[in-house]
Amino acid sequence: MKKILIIISIGIIIVLSACGSRVPPSNHIVIGSTRKIYAIDEKGVKISVSPPFSYYDVSAPSSSVQWSPNHKWVVYQTEDKAGPYPHIFVAKADGTEKIELTNADHRRGYGPVWSPDGDQIATYFGGGNEQDGIYIIDTSCLVKGHICAFDYRFILEEGFSPSWSFDGKQLAFLSPDKQASVISIDNPEDVKTISPKDIICYELAWSPVNNEIAASCHDSNPSLGLSISLMDSEGSNFRRITFNNRDISPIWSPDGTKIAFISDKNNTVTPEAYISSPNTAVFLMNNDGSGVKQISPYNNENIYWITWVSP
Repeated sequence: MKKILIIISIGIIIVLSACGSRVPPSNHIVIGSTRKIYAIDEKGVKISVSPPFSYYDVSAPSSSVQWSPNHKWVVYQTEDKAGPYPHIFVAKADGTEKIELTNADHRRGYGPVWSPDGDQIATYFGGGNEQDGIYIIDTSCLVKGHICAFDYRFILEEGFSPSWSFDGKQLAFLSPDKQASVISIDNPEDVKTISPKDIICYELAWSPVNNEIAASCHDSNPSLGLSISLMDSEGSNFRRITFNNRDISPIWSPDGTKIAFISDKNNTVTPEAYISSPNTAVFLMNNDGSGVKQISPYNNENIYWITWVSP
């Protein structure tokens, strides 16, 4: 195991924005789009968010942002304008510290996510000196002192888009053939495919309260388009719960009762993981697919990522 020594107290000071909250209110959905970052509640009320990210572009197709469970840190994937690969950073929510997790051993990173307790980050690393695949980084040092020895624990070679189980004991991920799978954290040899073989999935989100996993999928007939589907972590009860043909990026509410997702109902059907359109919006529904409603306007923006801030 390789450890990287970081002196947090010498963090880079990031220019603060003149307006907007650095920590969105609890139980709000944060949206990253071509119109920058803002938060909305379930009624669609908008609040500006001032990100602690300096000049890095978090309003790009390969970007993502997630606040830690205690709201004190942010992990984000960004397009560095000076480099060809997505980079991963952690930063204090107030903008006073910034630490890069990508390095020569792990040159590019995708899909970083906090564990439920906030002590670990799971992500895909590739293109460096070390083996490509899913890693878990111990970040408990961030709240325990000024010196961090980040431990990069290799979990799986062939997999991407990790999502933590509600108890932090497993990860859901996508295999190279885009099937949903689950792996044990303590026993990485314990891997199982949970989506049907004729189903292709792109994004996964494990419920914060039980063993249900939401995904954006289509079957072997791509003319049916992408929809939000649910499945159990044991590989049973796969069912489609939206029928709009262009539904992606499902996220759960902190209490597990609702699912938000990005959709574009106005374009033609296409089996792509990301909607390339200047006309996308966020929708909200109950966890059984009922009560679908649009909560952000079509605002001439391409929404690239959404995350739900915990209480």
